Amino acid sequence: MGAGYDQVDVEACTKHDIRVSNVPTAVDDATADTAMFLMLGALRGFNTSMLACREGKWRGQPPPPLGHDPQGKTLGVLGMGGIGRNMKKKAEAFGLTTIYHNRNPLSDELAGGAKYVSFDELLEQSDVLSLNLPLNVSLLILRM
Repeated sequence: MGAGYDQVDVEACTKHDIRVSNVPTAVDDATADTAMFLMLGALRGFNTSMLACREGKWRGQPPPPLGHDPQGKTLGVLGMGGIGRNMKKKAEAFGLTTIYHNRNPLSDELAGGAKYVSFDELLEQSDVLSLNLPLNVSLLILRM
């Protein structure tokens, strides 16, 4: 399940005449929605409150830690493809500013107002960092 095929044994599929395809844009919106849900939940501390409620501590004893408002925060996107660009649009609704790092800067139109920064600047300036790229060897050599 998903857009990529990194988890599929293409050689074995080919051997058995099973066709494998990549549909990179099919789940951009749904993936960005999920990422935003997780980001907001982490900022607001929803999990802590949900666990307390399940333990019968719904009256706030002890009081849960304060959450963080996304307004004014900087979302750093590593990998500004379809999912990253979709996240940027959704993040604007919550008052986040988006910066990004890619192998190459995007056109102004594709970047949609997001600022291209170096990898080190991305790490330094981001309040929240979203990784939107395949986990493979090329990711490991990013910092070498």
